[in-house]
Amino acid sequence: MSIPHQLNHDANSYLAVTFAPSSSYISSPSSLVDSFPGLSYQGKVGQLDDVHLYSMDKQNWLHARDTVLSGLDNHSEILYVEEQTPRHRAKRGMDEL
Repeated sequence: MSIPHQLNHDANSYLAVTFAPSSSYISSPSSLVDSFPGLSYQGKVGQLDDVHLYSMDKQNWLHARDTVLSGLDNHSEILYVEEQTPRHRAKRGMDEL
């Protein structure tokens, strides 16, 4: 069982990155940050070996967002990049089921 990441959306922006099955990053996902200054490796997403979470502080993200997303989107070893946004969870009442 994995421990959920403690995310601070007030201070950081987060990206979930899905690697191609043949990607060298699957065995060393933290090495992706070498190509993108300011990006930090947070860990795997759940039990998925090919999906990893990265963060960047909000101030840097405001200036680097387009460059980072473009670089990741055009990377041959990356299948998908999703910018994570906080969502509020609501408990449904019994009458809503």
